[in-house]
Amino acid sequence: MRNGKNILAALIFSLCSAKSFAATKTLTVGVSFRLNDAYNNSVRSLMSGVETAKAEFEKDHPGTVIQLKVLAHGADLASVNGVADKFISEKISAVIGGEMSEESLVFGDRLGAKKIVFFTPTSSNPKVTYDKPFVFSACFSDRAVATEMARYMKENLKPTAVGVIQNISSPYSDYLSNRFAETFSRMIAQNPKDRPLVLVEKVLRRTLDFSKQIKLFKDNNVSHVAIFSHDADVIQFVVQAEEQKFFPVYMGSDGWGSNQYVYEKFVKESKNGAKFVAIRNSYWKEDAENPIAKRFKSAYKKKYNRNPEAWSAVAFDTAWILFGAMSRAKDPNSGEDIRKELKKTSGVSLVTTDSFSFGEDNSPRKDLYLYRISKDGIQYEATLK
Repeated sequence: MRNGKNILAALIFSLCSAKSFAATKTLTVGVSFRLNDAYNNSVRSLMSGVETAKAEFEKDHPGTVIQLKVLAHGADLASVNGVADKFISEKISAVIGGEMSEESLVFGDRLGAKKIVFFTPTSSNPKVTYDKPFVFSACFSDRAVATEMARYMKENLKPTAVGVIQNISSPYSDYLSNRFAETFSRMIAQNPKDRPLVLVEKVLRRTLDFSKQIKLFKDNNVSHVAIFSHDADVIQFVVQAEEQKFFPVYMGSDGWGSNQYVYEKFVKESKNGAKFVAIRNSYWKEDAENPIAKRFKSAYKKKYNRNPEAWSAVAFDTAWILFGAMSRAKDPNSGEDIRKELKKTSGVSLVTTDSFSFGEDNSPRKDLYLYRISKDGIQYEATLK
């Protein structure tokens, strides 16, 4: 009799285990950033945003397990290509990565050709997603950024002369700077009487000496300098400009790093910090109070014992949208099925916006937020729609 009960108990346990196993859905997602770059705080913030989304999504979907296949790549594009090879060989159906546009261009071309979904949180060059059905971005397109920033410059900042630093070695900086200068010049051409001078200076990546550009700007009474580039260029220019007693109002972009980083670097740590003024765009409105934004900030603070920043926020949104699409897909191991679900994304409330939708080019339709950074702190400036 006892043996019979043991057999029955074992049978019931086996059936329950099989049922539990069958109810579990595993979503495998590739993730790749320059994770070995000890000086890149932005990458660590991106990764923590993805990890927070994983934890919160699994809470909402008890039967779902998300496996992150994390592969680090180096600063060279050959390394990015090598990581793409590994994702392809392991038949990963969806990948999050590409901090910079040049990285995403490689990932998108390689993975998209194999019908693997590639989703970048921060790459904004329009070429990243243009005519690439399997490539998506959670970041506003540089086309929109350049247009709206140029309009804001003309209508609100009223410059006497504008200097533009265009890093032609970077697809991100090259496109955004050129588009901004062309758009601003076209806008002010409508009123030739009060048209400010626009000076565009082209430089290469990691330019160490900006003395020529600074002298040109000073000699032409430039009041505003637009540097749509990464923080290395910004640091070199600002430090050298201060040495030459040149203190323009800067206009910048998401490539500068977080608002807190900019404030610490150029205001708190600089002996000329009281004279620094910059207006730059950000991925999110830091005091956002919609339900998912509040949840994200709380979960992030609990998990990492620090407040999140814009990079973490946009990475969270990227992962959240992708996890949802994979969960709804008929086959979560099919890039085609995942792509179809992503295209259906419309009007979704996220951390970085109250309403997120993909346009025809697979880049988002969302608001653009501006912040002013100066001796008075980090201040919300405007929302550009």
